[in-house]
Amino acid sequence: MSRVVDAVTSRLSLEAYARKRVPRGRDTATNRLGQNSLIRELTYLKTLSHTHLVRYVASYTDEKYIAFLMQPVADYDLEKLLRNLGRDATGAECLRPFYGCLAGAIQYLHENKIRHRDLKSRNILIKDGRAFVADFGTAYSWKGSKHSITNHRDVPYTAEYIAPEIALHKSRSTASDMWSLGVVFMEISTVL
Repeated sequence: MSRVVDAVTSRLSLEAYARKRVPRGRDTATNRLGQNSLIRELTYLKTLSHTHLVRYVASYTDEKYIAFLMQPVADYDLEKLLRNLGRDATGAECLRPFYGCLAGAIQYLHENKIRHRDLKSRNILIKDGRAFVADFGTAYSWKGSKHSITNHRDVPYTAEYIAPEIALHKSRSTASDMWSLGVVFMEISTVL
């Protein structure tokens, strides 16, 4: 999937936005997968509003791309922050609030019947010392169902963050997100 995320600035308001876009026009399996992922993410972000989730602003298509704008424009992601703090732990205290912020964001998603399915430090953006959960391209909504349990086998994942049931190709649920969040918490704890 050739998704691109870059920072853009409005010519009218001079406000900065993160723009995520995927090429259109080429009818290949990879391109369709990227477009479907972007459209899924766009659909979910339009319905969500939480202090610690990225915020949907607008979307557009042109002859080359399907794209949407969101905020904030991150200073960096949690993975990069942890790597940098690992060398110099004097600033690690900024991480302590992230536990509650991230747990609250995931609770909000689950209350709105959405599983993220790809929680990892690279998908947590940092802006001005605040954490934002991002990248809903593989998210799953179970609205209209009684429970979040699924047997999806073809969902991309990051091996270091997956719950045991995913590795064993068994049913997964919101507990799978909680496992991934626990791995992120362990990464944070190693720096504190």
